[in-house]
Amino acid sequence: MVSNYSSEITNEVNELINGLRSLISSHSRIKDLNKYQRECLRIILSKYIKDRGLRGIVQMPTGTGKTVLAAAIILAMYILAEKRRRNKLVAVYFAPRQVIR
Repeated sequence: MVSNYSSEITNEVNELINGLRSLISSHSRIKDLNKYQRECLRIILSKYIKDRGLRGIVQMPTGTGKTVLAAAIILAMYILAEKRRRNKLVAVYFAPRQVIR
């Protein structure tokens, strides 16, 4: 992937993703994020850092890990807010109440 972001943002995002992958593998039954989740996370976090905020929708097929991705995004935003000593973080996550089969 060719990045449209500065090397500083790219480095910060890569460092954050590596930390998230370590947290996920050591604190859950999930071994790692898949390559599509990592790429989506990289795009979202780069935009979040560059624009100092973000609103958006992630649309992926059933069974591709949207819930895990959402948790990773929210955790990453929380880590960034703490790192930058911001006390405002609002995350809203919507999911169906019934399993879709």
